[in-house]
Amino acid sequence: MMKKILPALLCAALLASCLKNDDDSLNGSADDYSVPRAETEREYNGEFTLDWKVDGKSVGVSMLQVMVTANILALPHDWLHQQIFPGQQVTLLGDDITQIWAMHLMMTGYSDENCYFKIQNTAYEQSVDIGGQMLSYKVCFAPERSTTLYNKTTDSWTGIAPIDSIVVSDEVNRTNHHATVISVKRFSPALNLSFSTTSRTRK
Repeated sequence: MMKKILPALLCAALLASCLKNDDDSLNGSADDYSVPRAETEREYNGEFTLDWKVDGKSVGVSMLQVMVTANILALPHDWLHQQIFPGQQVTLLGDDITQIWAMHLMMTGYSDENCYFKIQNTAYEQSVDIGGQMLSYKVCFAPERSTTLYNKTTDSWTGIAPIDSIVVSDEVNRTNHHATVISVKRFSPALNLSFSTTSRTRK
């Protein structure tokens, strides 16, 4: 039941907030908050532990850091690799910084309990090694449905980033100086990847 309720609640809450705050909608960057900066910085900034879920089932853990920007330090790579490269040994390439998903949040509204955001960066790319072959994959999220909110009462973040498709490319055998696309995995309907924070680790 929860796997169906979460996306509906997020969308309903986001729509309600947008209607309530239509005159105060933001069109700029994360520095253009329409709520008092002192309040937002005091409340939702910080570092949080995060749980990834698909259809209500936990598929990985990570960290969410919200300061000047909002970054999730890693997607659920083991689960992703099962979807893209089933049964294969996958090694992540690059350092920890290359695994970060910078969400580029834009505030769309707020209420007494919640702050609502649109996730503007709806793609995530990662390079991997599979049996000595260097590949990359790009996770494409549904732009119109990728949203998140911060709840002041529970001091927690909840979000959803439905996956439309995953594109796998060959980084070595390139075409016209671009990585060669070797496969595209599409999800119809989009696969509901969601996240929620479980605790705050730092203000």
